[in-house]
Amino acid sequence: MNTSLARTVIVALILCFAARPTFAQEGSLSENPPCVIFPIQDLSLGNETRNYEQTITDSLTAWFQVAGFSLVAPGAQAPQAQEGVALSESQALSAAAALKAGLAVTGYYVVQQDLITIAIQVWDVPGANLVAGIQERANFNLAFFSALHDWVEDMFTRMRSAGTALEQQQPPALARSPAIPPPIAQTLGPVALPTIDFTSMDEGMNISLPGGMKLGSITNGRLSWDAGLAQGAVFHVLKQKPGYHDEWQTVRAAREIQLSPLLRTHSLAVEADWTFGQLAGLGTTLRSYIVPDNSFLFLSGYFFVQPPLSSAGLFVYHVDGSVGLGGYILFPPGAFIRLGVSTAVGNVLSITPVGIYTDVYLNLFNWWLETRAIGPAVIFLRQEYKFTMGVGNNLLGVGMINVQNFPPFTVGVRFEWR
Repeated sequence: MNTSLARTVIVALILCFAARPTFAQEGSLSENPPCVIFPIQDLSLGNETRNYEQTITDSLTAWFQVAGFSLVAPGAQAPQAQEGVALSESQALSAAAALKAGLAVTGYYVVQQDLITIAIQVWDVPGANLVAGIQERANFNLAFFSALHDWVEDMFTRMRSAGTALEQQQPPALARSPAIPPPIAQTLGPVALPTIDFTSMDEGMNISLPGGMKLGSITNGRLSWDAGLAQGAVFHVLKQKPGYHDEWQTVRAAREIQLSPLLRTHSLAVEADWTFGQLAGLGTTLRSYIVPDNSFLFLSGYFFVQPPLSSAGLFVYHVDGSVGLGGYILFPPGAFIRLGVSTAVGNVLSITPVGIYTDVYLNLFNWWLETRAIGPAVIFLRQEYKFTMGVGNNLLGVGMINVQNFPPFTVGVRFEWR
């Protein structure tokens, strides 16, 4: 069987296979919004495989219908793609919005000798998010029709597990694994890259695409991916490794892509600090993280000396100890600057020439700003609002602990480890 005849058989089998109602067996998607499927483009060199564009598009359309989606024809709203250049995200979303569609499907394929690389993306139009996708390579022979069907079926399964396009919402970035970023943005050139090599110092780091498509893990500093992407295409990868924070990175398709290192998670940290108005002293705090680099319990102590008011006077010594709970409210771990808040309960032990006093207080509210601008250490500035209760043998009575009628500021440095 020659190549032309074999591919004609492939076309026929694809069209027949499209009618198989296997997708509908896993659950109804009939409540999904209207969907528009744009032509699956041929980005191959030459025109020999151009006639498969309509065949693959028709097959995909049939599978979406069987799965329960209502379809909107692109019609006159279909954007005119340039030859050899994949339809951009902005073009597809703009055209789909004009058609009042909730989902938009785009894609392309590249045939090189007897291999075909196919990429299909499903976009949530209102949210401009990539819901799911296919990025696969196979022999372009009689087995291709079956593989394509299985890939699309797997894509529908992942869409269902994500709650479908209408139900899928992006949680706050600080309350979950990293947020799904904006989707693949645009194909910038006609040259298809058969292989992309990701390089990284994070050995064993797992790489995946939006929609949950896993590419593999870094081995010996490298991961090779049979991409079939056009050179210069902007896309996003999720980097994951045990003991490190998950992170999305935006990259541009090239033969080699250097990935930035991940940030370690931390379970313990220690601080050293000084409080303005109590500079003749030194404080330290031990943190134990409940959620790594996010929420924590802490135990702190601060020792300072109060000099005598005259040469005939005596020194007064204070030991301030507290235990509390804190966490971050703005910016993720690794950000240049972060904002956090905490609360605590504590006691100030005062040793004076005339006796020993204890002042129990509530640390009603603390806030602090910190930065990682200097090496591995974290520099912070904190303000504390402490209210003494006036119980027992106390020295300060009832009221706020202030320095010159203002809640004191503390500056310090923190070191973290696993």
